Amino acid sequence: MIITINFFETALSKSQLTIPYVNFEDRDQLEDLKSSNSNSIFLRYRNRILFWGNNSLSGEGTQTVTREKDQYLLSNILAHSLLQQFYQTATNIKVGKRQHVYRITFFDKDVSDGRYRGLGLYKTFHMHFTPFYMNSGLSMGFTISTSMTLRVRWTIQNLQSEGIQYEDLRYDIESGKVFTNTKAQYRLANHFNYATQLKQDLDQQNAIQNEFGEINAFVESYFNKNLSKFPLPDGLQIEAIKKTTYDLHTEHKDVEITELPKPESYFYNGTYPKRENTFHQRRKISYNRPFTYDEFESRTINISIIYPQNLYQDVSRFFAYVQKELIETFKLVKSDFNYTKYEIEDFTLKSYQAKLSSIKNADLVIVVVDKAHEDLKPSASPYYFCKAEFIKRGINTQEVQIQQIRQFLFDKKQSRANYTDHNIALNIYAKLGGMAWTIKPKYRRNELIIGIGATTDYDGQPVLGLTSIFRGDGKYILGKATSVTNMVDYKDKLEQIVSSAMEDCIQDGTLDTDQVIYLIFHIFKPAGKDNEIEALRRVINRFRGHSVEYAFIHIGTGHNYRFFTYDESDQGAVFNEKRGFGQNLRGTLVQVNQTLGFLGLRPRSSVFHKIEIHKSSSFFNIEYIAEQIYQFSEMSHTSYNTQGSPITIKYPQLMARFAEKFKEGNLTYLDETSMPDQSLWFI
Repeated sequence: MIITINFFETALSKSQLTIPYVNFEDRDQLEDLKSSNSNSIFLRYRNRILFWGNNSLSGEGTQTVTREKDQYLLSNILAHSLLQQFYQTATNIKVGKRQHVYRITFFDKDVSDGRYRGLGLYKTFHMHFTPFYMNSGLSMGFTISTSMTLRVRWTIQNLQSEGIQYEDLRYDIESGKVFTNTKAQYRLANHFNYATQLKQDLDQQNAIQNEFGEINAFVESYFNKNLSKFPLPDGLQIEAIKKTTYDLHTEHKDVEITELPKPESYFYNGTYPKRENTFHQRRKISYNRPFTYDEFESRTINISIIYPQNLYQDVSRFFAYVQKELIETFKLVKSDFNYTKYEIEDFTLKSYQAKLSSIKNADLVIVVVDKAHEDLKPSASPYYFCKAEFIKRGINTQEVQIQQIRQFLFDKKQSRANYTDHNIALNIYAKLGGMAWTIKPKYRRNELIIGIGATTDYDGQPVLGLTSIFRGDGKYILGKATSVTNMVDYKDKLEQIVSSAMEDCIQDGTLDTDQVIYLIFHIFKPAGKDNEIEALRRVINRFRGHSVEYAFIHIGTGHNYRFFTYDESDQGAVFNEKRGFGQNLRGTLVQVNQTLGFLGLRPRSSVFHKIEIHKSSSFFNIEYIAEQIYQFSEMSHTSYNTQGSPITIKYPQLMARFAEKFKEGNLTYLDETSMPDQSLWFI
């Protein structure tokens, strides 16, 4: 079994360069130099403009660049030299740049061959020139990934002639050109009924095996065949461009590759199914009883249901299936359910508002909504209005779209598979404060895991999920969402929440003060010296009588590294395929060095989660952290499907999205959004 990383090492003929420069004056000077010396390359570096190629310019001095000290400048030099070919070609190849990653889109070929009316599909390559620090040392080179770019090819005149609504789309008034965005794409796809086919096409184009072939063909065509032609400075030559490939079952000096063991589910009373038990998760819960089985013994569950009066039959039939699932899988008792029905006139917001004051003493409110509510502003949406109003009272809600109910009942009548009742029951159990399963911890550490996720609001300001806190075995302890628009508030609130959680956990015995206490932060971004790190310094100062170890872990997929697992044969790479899509091994850990690793959690994706331990941490163990993240990706109660992210990041992100919507619609006066009973109100 082979694993390839999309990092291509450039073997350089020398490690030190001397490059002439002129002093930088302003942007106009730089643009003038470029336009009057089309065969030369100009690169701004601080207050200088480095240049090389065919020109007759006289330099004002020289800049020394060494491989060991100037890796990022050398990467930039390589990028300018290797990408020059795309800037000089026809206008149907577009080059852009965002956050150090170059986007090269080939608009000369519609890979769909024009089968989608009004839309074109084009291949884009993402290149990031970067040093790569492995266990064996520094490598210079670049990463390449691919994606599909959609472009609306039609003008307003085309849409008008086809009778397609266009007034709310963004377009150029003079030319009639429609700007490509999600709304414009959906408008065409839904009008011509090719939305499903388009998704399938995009999935196939983005499949692992296809991306692998496209990347290697791109490197061969545009780089390996042109090694002697690149305009490099000071006689530098690229002697070779090497793929980064490893055998999974062989030790390597560069990286360590490990297949982490699949986490074992933990059910009622410490029950772990035997390894040969191949039941799926739902049947395991039913067989072993849920983790929190005792907490529901002889417990009355008061449920209120809001629905339009003309939908009584459909709603009643659907929730009979959901109740059956709650009884059979989660072992709740039928006689413990106490239902109160609230019929409303229709799906308008005022109909829901008229009933809210009547609902009291409920453990859960089920709200039947319409799919059309998704397109409404939060202030006009019954979905967000009901969610916010009941959270103010400390009551959970479970919203279900009438379209989901009708599709489920139709599929049942046709004897087709539909698991909506299973997932809704799982959500309801979690919102009642139940935990269907947790994970058997490989190590029993005296620790808390603090998850920090985020989203952005309508104005692009950060909304942070402050925060999800878990025990080492995955037991959910706390969740708060707070709208934070500056780092001072963020730091203060983080200090307050972590300190309060530690005090509570020490008092209830979750944390043993006679042992070292571990605080592991799972963060959606790199830890900041003046926010997360400073907040923890204050926390540790509060608890200076205790021994505390800590780690700040950046967990994310916003990088350009890709990973491909396959077998080698005489015909080339052979991928393990499922339903036509290549598969990576879930749980594969690629440890690059002591502080950086990549963990595969999405089998159908080449994107692995980056795991980076901040240098300010006191605890460094990539494999331990990776196993912890893997465990937390097996504990989501949003659905039974395999999850591609750990709940330590996913849960606070979901919380943050609700906080953002509540704020946008002026729906809640609460400074912090949380529930008192540790229930998963946000799923």
